[in-house]
Amino acid sequence: MEDLKNVFKYEFLEDEGLVSIFANGKLVTELSDDDGDPESVFNWFVNTYSKTNLALNFAGCVNWQDPSHSPEVEKGDEKLFWVAVKVKRPNTASQSVTEKVVTFLAYYQNRPLEVDSEGEYIDDDYLVNECGEPHESIGWVNCQSHCEFDNFYVPIEFDDNYELLGWAEYVAPAFHGPF
Repeated sequence: MEDLKNVFKYEFLEDEGLVSIFANGKLVTELSDDDGDPESVFNWFVNTYSKTNLALNFAGCVNWQDPSHSPEVEKGDEKLFWVAVKVKRPNTASQSVTEKVVTFLAYYQNRPLEVDSEGEYIDDDYLVNECGEPHESIGWVNCQSHCEFDNFYVPIEFDDNYELLGWAEYVAPAFHGPF
């Protein structure tokens, strides 16, 4: 919540009993303050709306995380995140390097292969590779589709030319249709 208090600010219009709440300088809403305690109205707003799409859209922010820390994903599962990547492409004609930052959705998987003392797989819900062999996957992957079988995952390989800059929780935007 402290991070969002840096994004959201408020002004108290005492004569009107209104608390105006701003995100990055833009007016988000005005709330009435019947108790003369604008700080509690502001805290209520931040607590209530901090995790919603409305607040994040108005704030124009995503809470990026340091790439040296992996997301917390339950064992045996994967979760969708935003990732930011710096792509470097050499231009041989001009002897230069073009850099571009791109953001896209990727999964973080935490699917280790675990065996018991007799070498049998503990869980039968494991991923398999293209040969049907059990496959461990811990890290960033892209989900690909295939016309002959279910979707499959391809590991994302980061290096000096494809550098992970950060990751963030993905919150699907709400649809407020129909149009």
